[in-house]
Amino acid sequence: MRSGTSYFDRTLFKKNWTGYWPYWASYLTIWLFIMPIMLFMEGRGGTGTALNFYQDVTGHIDIHIWFAAIYGVFSAMAVMSPLYTSRSANFYGALPVRREGLFLTQYLSGLSFTVFPQILVAILTTLVGLTRGAFSAQIILTWLGVGAGTMFVMYTLAFFCGLFTGHILAMPIFYIIVNFLAEGVYTLVMGLCQQCYYGFYGFADWVEEAAVWCGPIMRLSAANWYYNKATGLLESSTRNPLPNWPTLLIYCGVAVLLFIASFFLYKRRKLETAGDVVAVRAVRPVFKYGLAVCVGLGLGIITSEIFGDGSLPYLVVAWTVVGYFAGQMLLDKSFRVFRKWRGALAVGVVMAAAMACVVLDVTGFETWVPDPEDVTSVQIHDLYSHGTLGDDGDYVGFTVTDRDLIRDITDIHREAVAAYKEDRERSDELNYISINMTYTTRTGEHQRHYWFYFDPAQVNTPGTAAHALQDIYNHRQLYWTAYGFENLETMVRGGRANLTEAVYTFSCDDPNSGAPELMLPHFNADGVYTQVTFSRHDAEELFEAMKSDFFSGRIGARTVDGRDADEPDRELRFYYMADRNTRSGAIETPTAVYGPMYPETEPGKYTSSISIYVSPSAERTLEALVRLLPDAMEFMGWK
Repeated sequence: MRSGTSYFDRTLFKKNWTGYWPYWASYLTIWLFIMPIMLFMEGRGGTGTALNFYQDVTGHIDIHIWFAAIYGVFSAMAVMSPLYTSRSANFYGALPVRREGLFLTQYLSGLSFTVFPQILVAILTTLVGLTRGAFSAQIILTWLGVGAGTMFVMYTLAFFCGLFTGHILAMPIFYIIVNFLAEGVYTLVMGLCQQCYYGFYGFADWVEEAAVWCGPIMRLSAANWYYNKATGLLESSTRNPLPNWPTLLIYCGVAVLLFIASFFLYKRRKLETAGDVVAVRAVRPVFKYGLAVCVGLGLGIITSEIFGDGSLPYLVVAWTVVGYFAGQMLLDKSFRVFRKWRGALAVGVVMAAAMACVVLDVTGFETWVPDPEDVTSVQIHDLYSHGTLGDDGDYVGFTVTDRDLIRDITDIHREAVAAYKEDRERSDELNYISINMTYTTRTGEHQRHYWFYFDPAQVNTPGTAAHALQDIYNHRQLYWTAYGFENLETMVRGGRANLTEAVYTFSCDDPNSGAPELMLPHFNADGVYTQVTFSRHDAEELFEAMKSDFFSGRIGARTVDGRDADEPDRELRFYYMADRNTRSGAIETPTAVYGPMYPETEPGKYTSSISIYVSPSAERTLEALVRLLPDAMEFMGWK
């Protein structure tokens, strides 16, 4: 006798396809125009080649994640809509199909809305490629594999989120929250710490990386594919620690676990939860208190900008209580929730205690200064102070392991803490310093960022910020590296870069009064300036002269009280071209001729520059300039 139950219902599957045809029809239509139709028209117009075909198909791989993010949730909403009204939920529950059969039928229906069109588009695109003499199974299968994989991930996540709610409008909201919750909480907590902790700059890189991994949309969208014409293969380039395929496979593995969890949730789901914002009773407290905390942090930080300093802790607590009642209203579907004040009181007290710990600095974050002997190295992300020269050495970053320099940095750190305790304000006798640093110690990494005022008159007093900063300024090898000159020399010696030209810029009041023809007048917001471009050979001569002055302390030298603001700007900028880190590893020889200010880049190359202020004491550099431009140097007042 034929069984009255089944694990898959073909009639229901067909009903979903005919009833929700706008979903799969629009998805198919978009991809037909993007891929086979457009590629066919390009080939028909005579502009398409096999290489262009490969590159066009490759360029469409990256947009899979955005289609998956949108159509994944729409497809899930369509097939799960019967769960969100009591009438339809009871009807489907009465069908002669087991819960397992309903789950598999609905799940596979929504997934097929996009996967079947992808297969059809891949077949048609292959046929178009064959008409243009271009066929690569790897490219087509990669397009199809990435599309099906990303859709499986995003659709399964949306389906999983949909089982926690009984309201169709809540489903996409939950879906968006899950994708960005970790990054959102990370941003809120970091914003709170930046406002409450003096010296706080950010968490360790792995914390941010973990938060990004919790949201597949941003993580998968960070990777991209390109066609390598040298190897004829598709390769992935990404700013993530893993290439594209392993990242996608990891998320597919997580999606399999979500599919299994969805299966058991679907079996145990109660039909009477249709219409509830949160359908799973065990998740209701998590939703309510999680919403309270997020509302408290988010709106507390925003409104503190209006009420000013000192209001943040109180506003966070107040908004946390408001967030609790808002969550309770959503759960009860009623505004009469104030009788449940005990929960609001509990979460308010907990948040108040947490804010008290932050404000009172229970952890000792703000007063912590490391022992120099415990520090292995210090990475300076940026260092900026009053002692500027207006060149690329003003805002620098470097890593130090020298014990004396580490001691100088901890001295600066110690005075930054003291300046905060003293509430030191700006005066004519004080200069400022900004420093962002990461210590590597026995207990891990510690990052701090400070901006404070110090007394430059204490430059000869050991242990002060002025003395320590001048020590750092006087370390010529350190600043040679900070400018970027050491890296440039390394690339030149290795045959991976070469100087292309040098540009000397000089500010003046009247460039037309006796100026040589080789000096062209330019105008900007600061007034009038002139510039002269030197050939590659002359640039190399100027570089060697500048290097001699640099290590003798006659150029690029800074002091804690800064240079004379009335001195005219004299900048020498060295342009160079270097090889990119191509995957083929090929080093190409530059052949292009570049203009003085806006050099174009060859394939596989990039151009950059380093500028340095030419001080009156730069003897060797000035001698080279006088030798190369005697008339111009006289006009500039150097002779």
